[in-house]
Amino acid sequence: MPSTERARGAREPDLAERLSRARRRSGLTMAQVADRLGKRRSAVWEMENRTRRVLAEELGEIASMYNTTEATLLGKTSTRARDMRTDLIAAELAGMNDAELDRLEGAIRLARRVPRSGRRRRR
Repeated sequence: MPSTERARGAREPDLAERLSRARRRSGLTMAQVADRLGKRRSAVWEMENRTRRVLAEELGEIASMYNTTEATLLGKTSTRARDMRTDLIAAELAGMNDAELDRLEGAIRLARRVPRSGRRRRR
């Protein structure tokens, strides 16, 4: 998929993409993961490239290796955790003055590349 489509928020990453990102964040190579799973390196490559299904027991082992949860790898964010995070952010926002809020809004716009009109830029 072209990067511009992903930048526009066309879709969330799928399991294969989340597996690949989590592995890289953990600092492990495909060979190291394969060795710990007792599989060939090609099996890990296939999981990360959508040509092989990930078995439930493998997902648990992988999540543990990557220091994450199965739910995170599956893209299921805990509603409770998300609500707690939102509450913490809201508390921080409530304590900001207008100048700080303006700077934050500018940073968010920059991060999301959203022009002032509220429409996303086309590339």
